[in-house]
Amino acid sequence: MTNSSGLRYHCIKIFITLFLLGFAGCTRYYLLLDEEDVKKINFTRESEHHIIFFDKAFTYTADGKLMEKTHQIFRVGENPSSFIPALSVLDVSYRKLSSVEGRVMHSDGSTEKFSQSDFLSFNLSNQRVISDENLRQAFVERKLKTGDLVEIVSIHELVYPDLGIEFSLGELDYSAENITCSIETNRPDNIRYRVVNCNVTPSIVDSITRKISFHWDSYRQPKQRRDIMEKKNQSPTLLAIRSSRTWQSFGDWYLQLIAPKLQPNRAFMDSAARITQGKSTPKEKMDAIFDYCQRNVRYEQVYFKLGGQIPHDVNEILDHKYGDCKDYACLMYAMAGSVGIKTNLVLCYRGRGEEFFEDMPVSQFNHAILYFKDGGRDYWYDGTNRAGLPGITTFDLVNARALILEENNSRLSVIEDSPDNRLTLTGTFSKKGKNGLKGELNAVFSNQFAIDWFWLEHQTNEEQLANALKQLLTETINENIVVDSLRWKSKEGSFTVSASCELPNCITDLHEKSYTSIGKIFPELLPHDMEKEEESKIFYFPFYNRVWVNVNISAADRPVTLQYQFQLPAGPFTDSTRAGFLNQLDSVITDMNKFYTLPGVSQQ
Repeated sequence: MTNSSGLRYHCIKIFITLFLLGFAGCTRYYLLLDEEDVKKINFTRESEHHIIFFDKAFTYTADGKLMEKTHQIFRVGENPSSFIPALSVLDVSYRKLSSVEGRVMHSDGSTEKFSQSDFLSFNLSNQRVISDENLRQAFVERKLKTGDLVEIVSIHELVYPDLGIEFSLGELDYSAENITCSIETNRPDNIRYRVVNCNVTPSIVDSITRKISFHWDSYRQPKQRRDIMEKKNQSPTLLAIRSSRTWQSFGDWYLQLIAPKLQPNRAFMDSAARITQGKSTPKEKMDAIFDYCQRNVRYEQVYFKLGGQIPHDVNEILDHKYGDCKDYACLMYAMAGSVGIKTNLVLCYRGRGEEFFEDMPVSQFNHAILYFKDGGRDYWYDGTNRAGLPGITTFDLVNARALILEENNSRLSVIEDSPDNRLTLTGTFSKKGKNGLKGELNAVFSNQFAIDWFWLEHQTNEEQLANALKQLLTETINENIVVDSLRWKSKEGSFTVSASCELPNCITDLHEKSYTSIGKIFPELLPHDMEKEEESKIFYFPFYNRVWVNVNISAADRPVTLQYQFQLPAGPFTDSTRAGFLNQLDSVITDMNKFYTLPGVSQQ
C-alpha cells in the first residue's frame, strides 16, 4: 500500500471512530465484543475473581488529543457476594469519559447490556477532597453467580497528553490473563517507550495505523510484598512519551500551564512585604514565609476545574487560606518572588521505595515543594509538613528524584539524605526478673527523623500522640516493650521521647552468667534475617539509618556500658551498589549482636 493510500485508510478509520462516538448516547453496542468472540477466549477456570481479557489502547489523534480505551472482561469466582454488583468507571476532570458500555453474560446464557445512559453518576467528594470527580455505575439487575462474565469498555480523553503514558499491571483490580496494551500515533517515530520489570517486547508493529502493541499472557496480583525493603512499583509497567520530550521541555510545558496562576496582585505583594519585614537575609525571609504559610494556611484538597493538576491562583490561596501541596509551593514561590528572592517550584514523589525512571520524562510525581539555593546550600521547603524545620523535607523524601522547574533550564536533582539525621538511644537499666530490664529510655529524633513528630505534636492531642509514640517504640525499638510512663519535648530540630519502661527477654543466662547485646535490647532497629534469594530484591532501607546507642546497665561492682554507632546508606540501591550495602548491613548486624557479659547485675 502506498503512503497516500495508508493515510486515506487512517483518515477513514478516525472518521468511523468519531462517527460512532457521536452515537454514544444511542443503544448501539459497537464497543463490546461479539459474544462468539468472547466464547473463543482461552482462560483458566479458577476459583478467584479474575480478569480473563484486558485491552488498554492509547491513541494520539491528528489534533494532538490522547484517547484511552479500556476493555476488560471479569469472571466471577466462587464468592459472588464479594463482587460488587455494578459496572464502574471513573469520570474526572483531567480524564474525561467520552463513551462507556457494559454487559453481564450470565452463566445460564442470559445477558444484560448497558449503554452510556445507564451509568449513573455519583460524586466522589468527601470530607478531605472536594472535587468534580465522579464515579459512573450501572447496576446489575440479576444476582451474580459463579462463572458470570462482566464486560465493560470505556473511552476517556486524557486532558494532559504531555504528562505521558504509564500503564502498570499493578493497576488491575484482580489477577488477569490475555492482557494487551497498545499505542497508536500518526507517525512511526513519534513514540519512545520503555517496559520495566518484565521482558515484553512489541508483538505487533502496524506501519499503517502507526501502532505498537505489547502482550502479557497472564499476571498474578501479589498477595503481599514479601519484604519491606523491596521496591514498591515492581509490577510490569509500560512508559511511553513523544520522542521530542525531555525533562526540560516537560518543565517548560508545566510552567507555561500554571503561569497564569502565579501572578501576584498588589495586595499579595504588600502581604509578602509585611511577612518578611525585619528579616535581613534571604534565608531569614524564606523561613518567615514558610512559617506564615504553615501557621495560617490549612491543608485542603479542592479539585474543581482541573485542580488535581493545576494549582489555584496564588491570590485566591492567600485570601482563602487553604490549599494542597502545589498550592503551598506556589504560594511560597510567589511570596518569595514578591520580595526579590529567586526560588524554583519542584515536582517530586512523596513515599520512599518507588523506582524512578530518569530516561523517561513522563509524570512520575505526586508532590510539589519549593527549592531555594543560598550560600551554596540546597534548601527544600515543603509547606505540607505543617510543622517542622524550614528548608528540610520529611524523611519520606530522602534521596528522591526531583524535577526543579525553571524556564529553559528544568532539571533533575536529588533531595539528599541530610547528614544531621540521627536517632540517639540512651538509657539506664537494671535487671528485672530473670531475663528482662527495667529503667529509663530516651530516644532523640533529629532533623528529618523528627519532622513527623513535630507534625503530630502540632496536629493531635496528648492521648493520641502518646499512643502514636508507644507504637513507634514497639515498631522501631522493641516489640515487647512495656511502657509505664511517657514524656516528650521538641526543641531546636530534635524531638525527645522519654519512657519509663520494661524490656522483656533481653538477657540470656548461660553457665551461671548473664549476657545481653544491643540487638537483644533493641531488636527492631534493623531488619530481621533475610533469605539469600531475597537480597537481590532489596531496593531501599526504610529503617533509621543513623543511630547512636549508649545504654548503662547497673551492676554490683560497676555499670556495664553498651555503646555503638552506625551509619548506613538509605538507598535506593542499584545492582552495583547493593552488594556494598549488604556488606555494611551484615557488619552492623554482627556488631549489634555481640554479647556483653553482665557480671553481678542487681535484680529488682
